Amino acid sequence: MSELHTEHRRSKLALVAVSLPLMAFLCNSPSSQVQDIERPDLTETMAPSPTAAETRPATPLSQPTAGASPAIPLPAQTGAASLDQDGITLFYDPSLILDITAETIPAAPEPGPYETAHPDYVTFSFILDSGALSVVRVQDYAAISDSFEEELQRLKEQIAARPSQVQGCIPQPPLSAFYTTCSHQQFNANLAYVNFQNGSGVRFITVYAIQDGAPVSNERLAYVFQGFTDDERYYVSASFHITHKDLEEFVEGIPQEVYADTSGDALRQYFEGYEAMLNAAEGRYQPLLSRFDEILGALRIAD
Repeated sequence: MSELHTEHRRSKLALVAVSLPLMAFLCNSPSSQVQDIERPDLTETMAPSPTAAETRPATPLSQPTAGASPAIPLPAQTGAASLDQDGITLFYDPSLILDITAETIPAAPEPGPYETAHPDYVTFSFILDSGALSVVRVQDYAAISDSFEEELQRLKEQIAARPSQVQGCIPQPPLSAFYTTCSHQQFNANLAYVNFQNGSGVRFITVYAIQDGAPVSNERLAYVFQGFTDDERYYVSASFHITHKDLEEFVEGIPQEVYADTSGDALRQYFEGYEAMLNAAEGRYQPLLSRFDEILGALRIAD
């Protein structure tokens, strides 16, 4: 693995890793605007113990409307670039992704500390965008655990139904980092459904935390995408570091007065407030969410 890629993976881990005391809470999420992000037109050369997040009640979401903003059209291009890793090929728009690397993460049926069981998967790292996209063969999850298949099915059903309500957290089948899963999502802001060239999925903004809480700041904010190829052979997971103009760059911890409320109401309101603010101020992200929607919309996965 290159030094650049190793540092990139460490930076992603540092982005979300935080150890905080245990505190159970229920988190009712506010209304979020749902959008359908359509696939951009490309030229023919684009080749082929429960946690708080699990127990919080349904999150009401507005239905998609005719006025929902489509993905920004791709710039004119003469063809697609591609990168192959262990038989999985990612086709992408080189005008959107300038620096990309790939590596195979070996299966871990018996993971070590701070990991979770997972099958082999390929990660494509987008260096300049501080993000990565992982591709996993769906059939390989079956060899690890039946519960993983259940999580995959829940995610498929949500993407197919594009529901007006989301029960609890967004389904997120595990990869290597144990805290980047459904139960560790602190909230789900700016939820939208995004199509890529041969698949579709759901994207949202969140902060991950070990156990029950992590402060909300630009240091920990993440754009997350979960989806499948149209043939349902591949599960696709992407994450990018993103910032928001109304958030502080770094916050040491959740305010003490929030933890002092043993009912959990203050903690619930803490995350509700940030989720509502992010939903109401989508235009203040840096870069805009449409930047990552556009990168994903131009992708095609093949073998």
